[in-house]
Parts: sequence; C-alpha cells; structure tokens
Amino acid sequence: MKFIYAFIALIALSSNCSAQTLSVRCKFSDGQVTDFDKGNPNTIRASDLSELVFDQIDLTKNTARLIGNVGAETLRAFKGFDSIHLIEATASGNMNITTIFMPLKSKNQSIFAVVHSRHVNTATGPFPSQYLGFCSKLL
Repeated sequence: MKFIYAFIALIALSSNCSAQTLSVRCKFSDGQVTDFDKGNPNTIRASDLSELVFDQIDLTKNTARLIGNVGAETLRAFKGFDSIHLIEATASGNMNITTIFMPLKSKNQSIFAVVHSRHVNTATGPFPSQYLGFCSKLL
C-alpha cells in the first residue's frame, strides 16, 4: 500500500513540475528597424526575423532558454500582468527583450501574441528593432 501512495505522489510531483514550464515557437510577420547611422533615426519595415523558440520558461526560477541555430542561450524570465518577459543580455552587452502576452480567456489558450525588441549598439550607432507575431505552445 505504501508503494501505491509513493507512486501517486511521484506522479503528482512530476505533473506539477511540467506544469510550471512553458515552451513556445514564435513566428514574426511584421517588424521595423531603425538606423541612426547619419545622425537622425531612419526607420524602415523589416521581415528578416522569421522565428524564435523559447524553451523551459520557468517563472518560479525566473529562467528560460532561447534555442537558436547555433545553440541555446539562458535568459531571465519574469511574470508580468498576463504576460511573460524574457530578457537576454548578449555577449557584446546588447539587450533583447521579448514579451509573450497570455490570451484572453475567450481566445485560443495555446496561441500568444508576442513582441520581440532588440536594443543593439553598433560601431555606427544604435540599431534597435522590434518584431510582432504569435507564439504557439509546444508540447
């Protein structure tokens, strides 16, 4: 009988752990980049960011992973008001911020609006960008 109780407790713990993490694939359809190269901001539409995958988003540990084409990067994750904020500090000191918005109760619970902002400084000056799209929950 003790074995059955231990087995039930193990199942409950494992389902609680998996419920605390979220993995999503985000696809971006619209964006803009701004170039300060000539001293004044020059903003143009952009669609050069196709998708990002965020894995193991854990709001109890404030961590997440960004999975890219050359590996994975650890990010900071913060809970906002019906949103999740993911912050990446790059090796060059730039910041990338992604906000995933939780769907309204009446909407599809596995599709999330997303905004991805890159705060990049180059040798010719600031080069910020922002992309909009949707994330789908991964199983």
